[in-house]
Amino acid sequence: MSWDRADQVAGIASAFLSVAALGVAVWAVMAGTTGSRLRASNTGKATVRGGGTANTGVVLPNSGVSDSTVHVQKTGAAESDGGQANTGITPQ
Repeated sequence: MSWDRADQVAGIASAFLSVAALGVAVWAVMAGTTGSRLRASNTGKATVRGGGTANTGVVLPNSGVSDSTVHVQKTGAAESDGGQANTGITPQ
């Protein structure tokens, strides 16, 4: 094989590997966002007086997170006097 031909093969292989590496990076980012989870566990007590929200669980953001990606366990007490209290999962 001549040096010119070897340079061509090396250039094509390098381009292929670059595209493959970019695809893996994009896949890793996408897998990280779709598989991410919101978790609340072993939280303390929350109390609110005169309105407002006491929350020891999870309030889902408006970004389209489904409650199937949220895990809540052993949350503390949430008490409210004139407001709202949440110890589980609540949409925003």
